[in-house]
Amino acid sequence: MVYGLKKYFDVTLLIDDYRLSNGRLYEDFDVKVYGRDKIDFNGFDSILYNVGNCAAFHKYIYDCALKHPGFIILHDLVLYYLTLEYYRDRTDYYSKVREIAGPEAFFELKLELRKGKELLHSGPDIAVKAPLNKELLLNSKGFIVHSQYSKDKLLKENAGLNVLKIDHPSFPFRAACLKGDHLKNTFAIDDSAFVIASFGAVHATRHNDIVCRAVKRMNMESKSKIYYVMVGTGDYADGYLDSHIIKTGYVSRDIYDDILSRCDIVVGLRYPSMGETSGSLIRALSAGKPCIVTDDAWFSELPDDSVIKIDRDASESDIYEKLKYFMMNRGQLKNISDNASMYINGRPGLDEECKKIRDLLMLGL
Repeated sequence: MVYGLKKYFDVTLLIDDYRLSNGRLYEDFDVKVYGRDKIDFNGFDSILYNVGNCAAFHKYIYDCALKHPGFIILHDLVLYYLTLEYYRDRTDYYSKVREIAGPEAFFELKLELRKGKELLHSGPDIAVKAPLNKELLLNSKGFIVHSQYSKDKLLKENAGLNVLKIDHPSFPFRAACLKGDHLKNTFAIDDSAFVIASFGAVHATRHNDIVCRAVKRMNMESKSKIYYVMVGTGDYADGYLDSHIIKTGYVSRDIYDDILSRCDIVVGLRYPSMGETSGSLIRALSAGKPCIVTDDAWFSELPDDSVIKIDRDASESDIYEKLKYFMMNRGQLKNISDNASMYINGRPGLDEECKKIRDLLMLGL
């Protein structure tokens, strides 16, 4: 997206104290390191931040956005873990959390503390009740989100906010460059085998466990075995791993795409939602893969004929029935795949979305 914005602005990149993996960015942009380089923030016409609910990547951005308010591309509505991590070492930690959370949400947090739990270790159900985004919302000039769900949620709680909704960028999938043989070479998965895959963190909110149980049930009942490949890190579903349920751990982009090109169905469940948009799911749709998604938040906005939707409280049996049905009706998977490709390729392009961002930033001048 920075290259799209470069058409309209003289862009300076702000990063933390690390080295960008894409060396070309240093050639094409002025790159500043927050906290190390001398920066005149008042010398910029506009400041645009990318913010998500991950302290490892966004803690310095949170700090900068409070000190130098600007516009924010908000990737997660819930900033629970980011905000807690930002304040955790301060003497006014709990009073600041109470101020940001408000009395009702802080009551939920106190219940967690009374159970002897560290707030940062609380589950997503608590994070949703206490999103801890108020401070950033009240100290920014405007927001860019990727779903109508997020826009409506922000405006419902803060009617005066300046909120722009744009589509999450997608990029053409380079299927012709891929052999699709990584699973065969690494895990001895035959080319004729039916493969289900999920991409991203293996976590309770991704419900990898119910997919594992559904796959085990199918494999117990059928001579024709199927595979479930979890492409990502996390030990949440390790107890289910066997010869047909596989976790790859972190993989390179080339291997990621190779596995994506080979799989038959992508499972992209997400509940409760943090208000995020799934980049991995958009990539799967770009590859023309039929995807099973949770009918909630941004995922519910995807066209009904382009994905396979299940209820947010779906069980192992629900996944089992979906998989069984589509394995026996593979022609319908082809229809969904074609519709997914048409949907993702028919959305506004990156240049059009960057123009919307340009217009928003120009209004703030």
